[in-house]
Amino acid sequence: MSINTKAPKVVLKIDNLESYYGPIQAIRGVSLKVNEGQIVTVLGANGAGKTTLLKTISGVMDPEKGTIKMDGIDIHSLEPDAIVHHGIVHVPEGREISIDDRWREHCDGCLHPQRPQLDHGR
Repeated sequence: MSINTKAPKVVLKIDNLESYYGPIQAIRGVSLKVNEGQIVTVLGANGAGKTTLLKTISGVMDPEKGTIKMDGIDIHSLEPDAIVHHGIVHVPEGREISIDDRWREHCDGCLHPQRPQLDHGR
């Protein structure tokens, strides 16, 4: 009988993250890691910084301090459209997002993103 001593793969790692709305600090010193296969829930009271954390991870907000790594790649300075290609996207709640017959196509695009082919005028 063998014991699996292989460490789980860390897919998302956040260290000492801080974000602000103007002069107001919304999140301070947030650190967490998500291993492959884990499901993580962020809980807290209204105004605790849950949405700010998710906006910062997805690139909608820029962190003032800290790092965000996805599969070991530093993504905290990337734009949201580049972060999507790493498998992270922010979908706000209750913003009249249209769900049509192509919902599966939209979801598959988020789950299996492909880098866009750039047309350089050729």
